[in-house]
Amino acid sequence: YLLFQTVLFFNYLKKLFEPAGSAFVAFLFWIIFQYVFKMDFKCPCDPKENIHVCAVYMTCPAISLFILVMIIDKHIRSIFCRNGTGKTYKCIIILMSFIKAFSVANLWIITVLMDGDWYVCLTTTNYDLPPYEQIFCKLKKNPAEAAEIRVKKSLSRVSTFTLNSQCGVALSFLSEEKENKWWTKYTSQVLE
Repeated sequence: YLLFQTVLFFNYLKKLFEPAGSAFVAFLFWIIFQYVFKMDFKCPCDPKENIHVCAVYMTCPAISLFILVMIIDKHIRSIFCRNGTGKTYKCIIILMSFIKAFSVANLWIITVLMDGDWYVCLTTTNYDLPPYEQIFCKLKKNPAEAAEIRVKKSLSRVSTFTLNSQCGVALSFLSEEKENKWWTKYTSQVLE
């Protein structure tokens, strides 16, 4: 019985991730690349640079993943490479591909927020203190500062739950739409 439930669970996961399969491969490649080359977030500890570095660290990989997924999506390529496809179907396919790419970009944001260092660096920046006295960068923190860092990391992880839920809803939408008759009809027309 347990084996049967496990097989059903994995079949459900396969069905859920199948529409975005290549997108997840791209995302996994990105994460492996990050850890192999030790691209862990390091706070610059300079109040003037913190916001800019945090913005670049969050947005550049997410935008890169979004563009990569849009480029490798075979349905998007087929829309722009073939003539005679209806405008309604083009809009629907572009919307579906956009949701898939946005979900993968959200996965990058989720990994950054799960780590928590990015959020702590961004939210504890104090423009009145020199770089060596920034809370996140101090070598010796008093109990209040250590507690503040723990609270900020926890808030970061809680916000991850919200994004995780959004990705789950988007992927389940893609999974359900893929089984609709119009999706099957359209993909057979486009890919012929």
